Amino acid sequence: MTEGLAVIVGPMLFPALAKVESRRLFALRCAIVLATVLGMAASWKLWLSARSFPLLPVASWFGQPAAPWNAVLLSALLLVLFASLRFQRPATILFLVGALFLYGGDQNRGQPWFYLYWVLLLITLLPAAPALAASRFVISAVYVWAGVQKLGSDYGEIIMPYMMQPVTSWLPGPGATLVKWCLLAAPGVEVFIGFGLWIPRLRVVAIFTAVLVHAVALLILGPVGHNQNLVIWPWNLAMVAFVIILFPKVSVGQSWRDLLRSKTGLGVTALVTLLPALSYLGWWDSYFSFALYSGNTAKADLIIVPSLVPRLPEELRRYAHPLHEDVIAAKPELKGLWVFDMQTWANSSLDVPPIPEPRNYRSMAKAVARFAEQPTDAQLIIFPRHGPVQTFRADQLR
Repeated sequence: MTEGLAVIVGPMLFPALAKVESRRLFALRCAIVLATVLGMAASWKLWLSARSFPLLPVASWFGQPAAPWNAVLLSALLLVLFASLRFQRPATILFLVGALFLYGGDQNRGQPWFYLYWVLLLITLLPAAPALAASRFVISAVYVWAGVQKLGSDYGEIIMPYMMQPVTSWLPGPGATLVKWCLLAAPGVEVFIGFGLWIPRLRVVAIFTAVLVHAVALLILGPVGHNQNLVIWPWNLAMVAFVIILFPKVSVGQSWRDLLRSKTGLGVTALVTLLPALSYLGWWDSYFSFALYSGNTAKADLIIVPSLVPRLPEELRRYAHPLHEDVIAAKPELKGLWVFDMQTWANSSLDVPPIPEPRNYRSMAKAVARFAEQPTDAQLIIFPRHGPVQTFRADQLR
């Protein structure tokens, strides 16, 4: 649908643009711009600096405009993004630089969907043939890595039960069991999509499977399901649009030859497709490796004493809870302690999950630990993707 609209509307509204770009590339740009705007609108609080949730800048000296100028900058960038459909190169470059500036002020803005849109927008600055080829390889890599990241045991032990919660209320026993088996097959299914899009005899099946996968994700994670991450809607719809736009009857050989025509396109594609391997060593962010809803990320628990709760600001107290009985049964030494729910705090404050990286967990825990009176009032336990468990007391966090 997006491609069809671009074919009709593109030459009418942007005749000069349509002469120098393929209609397919214009359709891709339309899809990226729309998805980016909808995603940022759905996570508006993430992009504002006036909030209680701590910012995580790339460096301590990296600042952000104070309110209301932060909102003014954000609004201006969205207008620039729309303008990129008419004034492609200058407006796109301006938006990409502005987006990097926003990310530099808070790394929680490095969400997987925003990272993907940023990369694709960068690629669209290339000539049409290399741009489309690079975009195809990137989208294929997204599916492959999303499947590979789910191969760990945490997907079945943590993510699967979470995904099944709304399903069990919708379907009777046999139906829920069928969905469970489909979710268990998700790693292989996503890898199949990533490779099947390139194989002529499997392309239609791969596209249909991709549409089905994203439809299920929308049902389970969207407003009728968990309804905790609104950006899931534009992201899943955008992925469907990308697959339909980018994968007509095209050969991997021709796409590779087109990609080789641009050293920049080849370099960007290589980085996006290979760097996720470093996430297993903790050297590349999990969200930049498409590990969202895989369970294969760093995790953390912030344990606090009950006496710390009254000292917390009222808006933070609701995220403090006594430890669950099952946890105490497994570890009796934790009896009487509470846990601070950092995940829910981030979802409520930012409208998106926090980036699952040790540096971000330390930043969140530091915001709570500053209300501690004793070193043992708060203890952060981090389980990184690679390396030993890390433990920080309140005084160390401060």
